[in-house]
Amino acid sequence: MDLNSLRKLVEGQLLRFEGNAFQDCMDRFGLEMYPGDYQPVRAAGPKGDTKNDGYCPKARVFFAAHATRAERIDRTKAKIRSDLAGCLKEHRDVKVWRFLTNDTLPGEVDQFVDNELRPLYASVTIEVWGLRTLANEICRLTRLQVDRVLDVNTDTERWPAPNGDSGRGDRAVYSGRPVEELTDPHALEVHKPIVVQNAPIGLPVYIARSHDVVLRQELASPGSALVVLVGGSSSGKTRAAYEAVRSMSGWMLHHPIFPSRSSALIEVLQSESVAPQTIIWLNELQDYLMTDTGEVAASAIRKALLSHRDVKFVATIWPRYWQDITDPGRPFPGGRELLANQAIRVDIDTEFRGDLLVSAAQSDMRFKMALASSPTRVTQYLAAGPALLDFFKDCKDRNPGAWAVLCAAMDGHIAGHPQFATSGFLADAAPGYLTDEEWGAVGDDWFEGALACVTAELRGAIRPLARIRPRGGRSSGVYYRLADYLVQYSQQERRESPVPRSFWDAVLQHAGDPVAASVFARAAGDRGMHKEAAELWMPLALDGDSGALHELLQNPTVTSEDILPLAHAAIDAISLCDTMGLGWMLIEFYHHESLKARLVDRISRSPHDLRIGPPIDMGQILEELDAAHHGEAVRVYSQTIRSQLASIDASDFWSFSALSGALLRSEVWEANEVGRALARSYFLGRKMEVTNLAYFLAHLTGHLDSDAEFIDEVRAELNSRIDEVDVTEVISLHPAIVNLFNAGEDELGNILIARASEAVDTMILGSSYAPLELMELLYGRGDLDTLKHLALRIAKDFDPMLSHAALTSLIRLRKVECHEAFAIMAKRMATTGPVLPVAGAEDLVTFYERTGLAELRDAYATRLLNFRRHEGAGTV
Repeated sequence: MDLNSLRKLVEGQLLRFEGNAFQDCMDRFGLEMYPGDYQPVRAAGPKGDTKNDGYCPKARVFFAAHATRAERIDRTKAKIRSDLAGCLKEHRDVKVWRFLTNDTLPGEVDQFVDNELRPLYASVTIEVWGLRTLANEICRLTRLQVDRVLDVNTDTERWPAPNGDSGRGDRAVYSGRPVEELTDPHALEVHKPIVVQNAPIGLPVYIARSHDVVLRQELASPGSALVVLVGGSSSGKTRAAYEAVRSMSGWMLHHPIFPSRSSALIEVLQSESVAPQTIIWLNELQDYLMTDTGEVAASAIRKALLSHRDVKFVATIWPRYWQDITDPGRPFPGGRELLANQAIRVDIDTEFRGDLLVSAAQSDMRFKMALASSPTRVTQYLAAGPALLDFFKDCKDRNPGAWAVLCAAMDGHIAGHPQFATSGFLADAAPGYLTDEEWGAVGDDWFEGALACVTAELRGAIRPLARIRPRGGRSSGVYYRLADYLVQYSQQERRESPVPRSFWDAVLQHAGDPVAASVFARAAGDRGMHKEAAELWMPLALDGDSGALHELLQNPTVTSEDILPLAHAAIDAISLCDTMGLGWMLIEFYHHESLKARLVDRISRSPHDLRIGPPIDMGQILEELDAAHHGEAVRVYSQTIRSQLASIDASDFWSFSALSGALLRSEVWEANEVGRALARSYFLGRKMEVTNLAYFLAHLTGHLDSDAEFIDEVRAELNSRIDEVDVTEVISLHPAIVNLFNAGEDELGNILIARASEAVDTMILGSSYAPLELMELLYGRGDLDTLKHLALRIAKDFDPMLSHAALTSLIRLRKVECHEAFAIMAKRMATTGPVLPVAGAEDLVTFYERTGLAELRDAYATRLLNFRRHEGAGTV
């Protein structure tokens, strides 16, 4: 049986199913596609109608199965709309919502999803799988799996080989296309260069740099790999990757991008269509990993690196996004694990050989202009970066309306919602950026002219604002995307620029969807705009969003009597099967004792309903049950966890540690036993980073004393690998030292302190609290020389990005009695330190007052007052 015949057989079987029979078939399919994760759901079940027919609690994929054969289109669309809205109302953190049907859906349904649903629910990947898509996915399964899904017996001897290989070397069903067919670099998102008269057409000649050698060596090495080029905007990352893969003759290249980058990547990796010697092109890696399905995508890449032969993932990313993903405080545990432990990082060399540049300038006017105008930023100039910045600055005088539109787009991006720059929002937000005189001078059609100005190409290469519209030709959902170079500029230069009143008025008018509302509500709260924040949070609170309820309970413009009934309703309504939702709600209500007690009490009465989920959330549930002395509930949930140990996602060390720690610390001995089993299996199943290993040992101390042999094995490995600790990385150095002392490994802790004392000048301080905590540790241990050295470096180089961090740095410098460093830091923060969030800035003003630094108090308070007045706030 060839693949086409098989597909026809599967389609025929699917068409036979109606009603519950189709749902049962889709349940069987889900169990095969997501083994150990998929859970069937029925409205008539004990939990009632949860607005989905099945879901994957780990992957956060939700399914609605509906046999639509011969159904009217308007009814199908109504069904899709209502099922999606109901699912999102019932469940938190829906990453993928998938509508399954055994009908061949017309294009009108795709347009409906593209133009109406995806813009409305931008945070969710929405997929509609009709008859053909379902058949294709089922055909990727093994024979026995297809038998189980369709409930039929197929002919083993006539079954096609994996991937449709007929034995003739046919690769037609593999994903991608031969590298030799790459003729359009811009299809792979290589920037178009500037257009200059009398210069060559197309890309400039490629000048290799040091990173090119490293990149090509990694791609030529045997086996599978994720190679990530790291560099700033327009630094030549994508061009370098393009030139490297062009040389890989005989390979296939696949660029997952539709319907969204992460969902396309997940789909191709979960299929069997990736052949050996395939390149997976992941330009702008953050768009794959920092999305709602990013954790699933990261897991799929990690799995592919282990299971696929000779597959190269070639990716690019900005340094700040690499830092965001690998930051333990950010919600990307899978991405962090992937980049920290499996990715090969190749940093872009910003330096060109001078003789090669001069040679290129002799034959290409573009290089000549770049050397004359921006000799240290050649690639950025060629990609029109400086032209963008010049355009923005020149607009202030030439076209103030265009300048104001760009300011509004930048500030919307800084707030965290790059897709919010619709024409309606920009038209309403921009006027406030103009003076009365400037506003009076623009005509009635100012916005049309401004928009035309900022969407025009610069030097034939790039637009300051690019118009992005959905497929299908409709105008709804259109927004304007800011050019990369302007994004980078705004993040560096406008992070704390005052935002006019018109910006917030436009936000309140246009922020209708939950994602936009929550993003701007947090930004408003940080800026002290409490009334606006409350107005944005309230619709989410009415829908039971625990994060919104927490924010409103702390908002000074809202009374708790108005919010408590909503919080009680949310607690009473949340499903006990929603492990992630319960964990999140417990965290949000952590400082609201009565609410937390109500939720814990509800959980304790039905512990059998609790399910396996993210380890960090299971740990949170156990911690709170144990703290409230609900021992029986802890025992029941521990037994549930024990019965499904193999299903627990242990890919993120810190999430896993939250669960194992809660079990080991529990007062219930059954929980302790499960925690010991988890710890042993984790240690034996994977190699940990040394800093994690130190925490692991400290974590076990006192809980596994009866298993001395196991503890000794952990200690031995830690001792043998202590030299792996990078003492310049303070964010991991400090916790490693602390955990070594906590685990009784004082000698190893002192070794790291000694190494650190010699590396103070090269330490990467960053913006976390780790340098401050290391400083306090040195103070406590009496290492005053290293302490003074580190304190002076902190005073001069530490970058507290938030006002709370600025205040904390001053408090701790004063605590460790480093007076010179304190004076330097106090002056620097008063004159150039952050003023956001406003609440932290107000605390910093008070700190200057209490420490007798009146001059610095006045300087900082003046900066804060001016900032708030520009945003419409009259007092501090």
